This record gives sequence, C-alpha cells and structure tokens, in this order.
Amino acid sequence: TGTVPVVVNIFDGFMWKATQEVLYSIHGPVIRRPHGVYAIRYAGYGDIRQVEEWYRMGKSRNLAEFDAAMSMQAIPSFNVGYADKTGNIMYRYNALLPLRKEGYDYSQYLPGNTSETLWNKYLPFDQLPIVKNPASGFIANANGTPFRTTEGPENPMPETYSPTFGIEPLDDLTNRQQRLLELLGADASITEEEFFQYKFDQAYSRNGKAADVLKEILDAPEPQDPLLKEAVAVLRGWDFNTNPENTSAALAVLYLRNESGDGLKGRTGPTAMELLKDRATVLKEAFGRLDPPWSDVNRLVRGELNVGLGRAPDVLNAVYGEWTGKYFEGRAGDCYVLMATWDSDGKVHSQTIHQFGAATSHPDSPHYADQ
Repeated sequence: TGTVPVVVNIFDGFMWKATQEVLYSIHGPVIRRPHGVYAIRYAGYGDIRQVEEWYRMGKSRNLAEFDAAMSMQAIPSFNVGYADKTGNIMYRYNALLPLRKEGYDYSQYLPGNTSETLWNKYLPFDQLPIVKNPASGFIANANGTPFRTTEGPENPMPETYSPTFGIEPLDDLTNRQQRLLELLGADASITEEEFFQYKFDQAYSRNGKAADVLKEILDAPEPQDPLLKEAVAVLRGWDFNTNPENTSAALAVLYLRNESGDGLKGRTGPTAMELLKDRATVLKEAFGRLDPPWSDVNRLVRGELNVGLGRAPDVLNAVYGEWTGKYFEGRAGDCYVLMATWDSDGKVHSQTIHQFGAATSHPDSPHYADQ
C-alpha cells in the first residue's frame, strides 16, 4: 500500500493537491471498490516493446523475417494475416496465452490468496494456432475462432489447446467469418474483382446465428395478432441480404440487433414474439409500414448530412448502429480497408481507403462530414 499526490486544477489555474491511495499485489495493480478489492493481472503487463515489434514486422522482407519479428511476443493480441509475392499466406492466432493452473474458471473472479492462480509464463510462440499455405488457397478470420480459418485439414485442432487459454471455441463464428468461409471456400479461382465483391458482401449466412435466431419465429405457430402476422410474413420473405433497396432487412436487422446484440448470441428477457411485436410497432410508428427500403431506415447522419445506407452489423461490409427513434443510425463499421495484389512479375499493387484525420470528431470542422 502507498499514497501518491494528485494535483487537480479546480478552476482558472487554482490548483489543489489531493492524496490518492495506491495498492499493489504480487498479481499486479489493485483497485478497491465498495463491494470488494481486486488485483488485476493481464498478458503483456510491463512490456513496452509493442512499437518495436510493429516496426520490425513492417520492415520484414520475407516470411522468415516476419516470423522473427513476431517471435518477440511483445504484442499481446490481434489476429495476424500475412501474404507475400512468392505466394506464401499465413494466419496466426497471435496472443500471449498464460500457462494457467487447470481447474479454475478464468472467465470469472479468482481467489487471490493462493499461488495456484498466479501465472508467470506464456505458451511459446511456436505453439500458437497457425495456418500456413493451406491447400484451399485462402485464409480468413473476422474476430472468430482460429479453428475455422480455412477449409480443409490444415485448421488448428481445438483439443490441442487447454480451455484455460480462453480461445474462441469451434462454433464461435462471427457472421463475417462464416460468410468468408462460404464465399472463398466455394470459389476455386478468385479474381481480383470477385475478391472485391466478397469483401463488400452485405449478407447474413443462412447457416449462421442470424438464421438460428430467426428460426424460433419462423417455426412458431402462426400468430393471430394482425401486426405479428404481418411481421412474420416480412421475415419469411427476407433473403438474408441488407442491400439498400431490401424491404425485409429493416425489420430483420432491428429484431436481430435488439434481441441479440451485434454478436447474435441469443435472447434474454421478453419472448421472441413479444420482442418481434415491439420491433414491429417501433418500425410501423416511425415509417407507417413494416417493409420500408432498408436505406430509408439505415442512415449515416453527420451534422446536416443524412445518407441512406445498405449494410448491417456483422456483415462483411459492416455498419453498426443504434435506433434513435427515427433511424437506425450508423455509429461504427468498416474503417480501414486495403486490397493488395501481386502481378506475375512479383510487383505489388495496393489500394486503400480510410477516413482521414481527427476532423470527424469535431463538429465545427469544415471536414466533419466529408471524410
């Protein structure tokens, strides 16, 4: 235990010095709350070499040098995809995975009064999940499990890794990853233009969590309530796409988003039909119909700019939004996109798009809404 001085600017340069309690344990920094005292331990604590590793990755000239840079293990997380002009492709589940004592649930609070929960070592770099040059010809990951990175036997095996690592399980696929596997896995020869099309796909998988969530509604007995009957008919006609002109996407996305959040992981609270009626009522009150074009509902609003959009949460061309009472208003989504190709001579070509600078966070900037 100890104390540190904290200087506070009260107003107009009037400074006041306060004293703050500081707590530390063998596990790491400690916070005291009204309901308990917690020690915090996290991977990479105390390592300040992250920028050096990024630098060395960026300066690498081949796969061996890239691996050598990453073997520093100074970056404690982030999936990594690699490609080069010689045709190598690689996916690495990059993480500092603590070697932990079996028998504890590391997703919950742990007892701090035993050395059994104190970890000091990590899984070696060469044992992390990896897919390198698979026969399928592609790697794909979108914040989901590393155990479905490609099609074929080269995927890492879940049973190789202890549950204490907290690696996403085999069935934990985001819709984006599911769609990548479906699109890339079904195409034996992908052109540059096709790759663009796949990247900007706006659909939900018919074999994913969105379909599982909707199945409860579509398999239920036909409702007697007129609004619910109409809503079920709209959902039954949905093609799982979120293109701007789609007339079923608004109700489907609002239902899925409200029910299950961005990850579409399952419902708590009201029954499926109760929730559907609530979403249908909201949509009917705002637009006078349950089947408005999705771009009428899904909007990008920046100051006086108000633009209709396709896209939706967790599609490959993602937009994440919030219902404001008037629109499903975009808040986040695709930001940095890069397409790189190598020609037959090994010369690289790349295209990239990114909203530029900090103007997007300053409403008084002339560039607030033009990025």
